[in-house]
Amino acid sequence: MSKSVYDRGLLKPADIAKLQRVFDEACRRREAHPDSADAREIALNLLALHNAGMV
Repeated sequence: MSKSVYDRGLLKPADIAKLQRVFDEACRRREAHPDSADAREIALNLLALHNAGMV
C-alpha cells in the first residue's frame, strides 16, 4: 500500500486542508464532480501552483 503525501512528508496537514478547501470551491464554481477529469485537472493545477510557491 502506498503512503499518502502526508505520510511521505510532502505536504503538511495545514497545506492539505487549504488545498482541499480551494479544490472544493473550484469544483463547485466549475460544477465539476470531484471524481471527474475536470476535477483532476483542477487538482493538478493547484498542486503545481502550491509547489511553485503560490499561496
